[in-house]
Amino acid sequence: MDALLWTAITLLLAFSVGFLGFKAKIPAGAMVFAMAAVAAMNILSGRAFLPEFTRPVLQGLGGTMIGHAITKADLRTFRRLWGPALLLIAGMIVLNVGVALLVHLCSAIDIPTAFFACSPGGLSDMALIADELGANSGQVSVLQLFRLVGICLVYPVSFRFLGQKWPHLMPGGAGASSPGAAAAKPEAPKRDFGLWRFPLTLLCAAAAGFLLNLFSMPAAFMVGGVIGSCAFNLYTGGGALFPAALRPFTQAASGGLIGVRLTMASVLALPELIVPILLMFATMLVFTLCFGTLMRRISGSDLLTGFMAVTPGGVQEMSIIAQDLGCNTAQVVSMHTLRVIVVICLFPVMLRWLIGLFA
Repeated sequence: MDALLWTAITLLLAFSVGFLGFKAKIPAGAMVFAMAAVAAMNILSGRAFLPEFTRPVLQGLGGTMIGHAITKADLRTFRRLWGPALLLIAGMIVLNVGVALLVHLCSAIDIPTAFFACSPGGLSDMALIADELGANSGQVSVLQLFRLVGICLVYPVSFRFLGQKWPHLMPGGAGASSPGAAAAKPEAPKRDFGLWRFPLTLLCAAAAGFLLNLFSMPAAFMVGGVIGSCAFNLYTGGGALFPAALRPFTQAASGGLIGVRLTMASVLALPELIVPILLMFATMLVFTLCFGTLMRRISGSDLLTGFMAVTPGGVQEMSIIAQDLGCNTAQVVSMHTLRVIVVICLFPVMLRWLIGLFA
């Protein structure tokens, strides 16, 4: 009963404060405001709580929110992503090694912990793998967490500023292909399921998510949500539905999920980790700007989509921010999904070899 009460309080706080962020018309404002409010509550009281099943549910909703609007025209553009994806993975390996060595040299963090803390994977995934290879999983979690928080706080505002400065390079600008342009014309006769459109969309998304989860795919419910709702949308000729009114609440709950990870222990650990965090964030920002610009040139996307596709953050959080900024969210999800799969499959083996090499 206690857990249920604090879950309700946490969600109520996330929804109410997140809605203020949404009304303020700040990019990903609902997520950012909710994250800050829940984090403050958890730091001061230690009672913020969201059950473990919240993450797959929110991943599924986030994936559905993206996939329900994908058309055949969007799918055809994915053929151009193989080259950029391979380039992104190579760049992230170089970034991981370079920044980890820099963090090790400029702080008291040991080599194994530095490699895992700078790895562009998920917070939970990297912390779990870190334990197996002798790294400090507590430091890995804190560093990964503050990197994600920094991205959510800084990137939306920074990219909106870039959009105002160079509007012709942004989504919908002159010379940039609009991700929603193809969706304006149905490519097949539309099948109307009436009031059942939204439940059927969710059902297809959930079925795909559970199927991928059986095969232990990273971010299974997020990817499954995209695939399932997209498949339903293509089958019905644009009949999939995700009510726009649910968007700010999905964002707010996602922000709350980040906020509950911030504890007083995280804050107390901050002073000794401030230099590594700043190093990671500065190099990550440079990497995003350089590779995002390169991504735009070789994939034909707009500049903002290029930035969001290469930002080393979580699939769910990057997708939410990308959608709020008007990017081609389907491309962003595709790039991040491939990145996560490669990181989970390749990086533990690579990091084991690197730790042995530099130990």
